[in-house]
Amino acid sequence: PAPAPAPAGFKPPARTKQFNPPIRPGTRAVASTASRLCRGGGTGTGGTGAGAAPSVHDLFSSRTDRERLGSFFDYLKPGERPGAPSVVLDPQVRAMSADTAAGYRVRDEANDRVLDANDVRAVMISEHGCVDRLLEPDWCANAYRWTVWTQSCVARAFPDAADAVKAPAVIDRMLYRYEREILRAQRPWVRRVLERDTPAKSPAVLCVVAIRRFGAGRDGRARLELTDGWYGVDAVLDAGLTSLLRAGHPGLRVGAKVLVQGAELRGSPEPVPPLSKNAKDLHLALRFNGVRPARWDARLGSVKRRVAVPLRTLRPDGGACASAVVYVERVYPCAFIETDEATGKRTHRGDRAEALARDRWERARDSEVERIREEGT
Repeated sequence: PAPAPAPAGFKPPARTKQFNPPIRPGTRAVASTASRLCRGGGTGTGGTGAGAAPSVHDLFSSRTDRERLGSFFDYLKPGERPGAPSVVLDPQVRAMSADTAAGYRVRDEANDRVLDANDVRAVMISEHGCVDRLLEPDWCANAYRWTVWTQSCVARAFPDAADAVKAPAVIDRMLYRYEREILRAQRPWVRRVLERDTPAKSPAVLCVVAIRRFGAGRDGRARLELTDGWYGVDAVLDAGLTSLLRAGHPGLRVGAKVLVQGAELRGSPEPVPPLSKNAKDLHLALRFNGVRPARWDARLGSVKRRVAVPLRTLRPDGGACASAVVYVERVYPCAFIETDEATGKRTHRGDRAEALARDRWERARDSEVERIREEGT
């Protein structure tokens, strides 16, 4: 039969084309371009590269069954190892800080030259196949700063590894960062926190980079700069941590690693790129109960699980604790408290006494119901 005519004044909707989903089932997503950190763009790379960018580093995939760094030194700290170093370090490397690392120039002995951040970027593009549009100067300068500072710390801790601050080692670590963060979109902990994709209360191991302020006055709060090895972020300590810092606690000295749990990111409520100017307005608020010293060979960055701390190490004014270790010494039976609304008297009972009281109340209720029924009949 023919369809009924449309009522007067009614216009049927126009036909639309069939909806095509952006990604069909069974097909792979096409990787987008790399992030623009300074402009707040998202990172959408995946697989083995951003778009058609070639891979430049294997991320040490050939190194299987890797052991902890401390196992090679019987877990002794750098200052506890016997023997004298066989290599004398460069005075600039020995006095290197995170602030001076940005201006340090690494030596390329093979080509008899020295390289700064811009020169390293040019070498990565011309000699190693990095894509110019993906390797932004600001990102390269930040990565160069933290790479040089980290490699100088390695050279100071292991003087026999003085080549760690030379051009081949620094460029290799820069390629490693480019492969992980730009091509494979594996963002570090600080960046994910600043971009509001990871809660700041999640556990992480950070390194103390610098002490920016010790705190003035009785209510002054100390201010530190922490890093996950990729980006830096300011941290404001509470009164308990500030007192430890002023007392010279070794766990809060420059170069020490700390386990941070339950931190709070304060500042702008919006996501902020780590290399933008607004990133300086954000800081982590650290509490005494959420900060613990970490092993000297602990891996920086995110920790998969919360770490429990002994109950005796907590302070009542130290904020919340992510997880604590407690031992059950005694289990008491259930206790019941009944309050008389008329007199306000409280009666404490155990399990047996509560069961007897409940039976008396039920018998009294049943007898009262029977009396009301008899009166009604």
